[in-house]
Amino acid sequence: MIYTPAMCYSLPAASITEPVLDKIQLKALESFVPALGYKKSFPRAVVLGPTEYGGMGVPHLFTEMNTSKLEYLIMHIRHNSDLGKLFRINLNWVQVHLGISTPLFEYPHAITYLDSWFISLHEFVRQIDSKLVIKDTYVPKFERE
Repeated sequence: MIYTPAMCYSLPAASITEPVLDKIQLKALESFVPALGYKKSFPRAVVLGPTEYGGMGVPHLFTEMNTSKLEYLIMHIRHNSDLGKLFRINLNWVQVHLGISTPLFEYPHAITYLDSWFISLHEFVRQIDSKLVIKDTYVPKFERE
């Protein structure tokens, strides 16, 4: 009730890699799992596992961060809020900067030469083998073949 909201509150605004979040989460787990009455060597797969399979249901921070990012992006773009308009502008800028002829969240390959909030979200969408279709995304047209 306290750990998840406290740890996940600011994550949607960040772009932290999975290994860094693993280190952060490991330190937190080492402190509160023994406080719950379990041994320090209690398997992390059980701690992070879903409750319906007998786990403790502690969410992985990397998954929480990226699912929250997706929620915020979709919500603000659908509501056409001021932040949603800024998301669109930034997404179009990233699209132009990359110069790819496929919308960013439908692009199946890794992008390693640009680091941004959208690129880290693209990597997560790619890792879960999914696509995010955003209407009216600007895609540069080929000038010549």
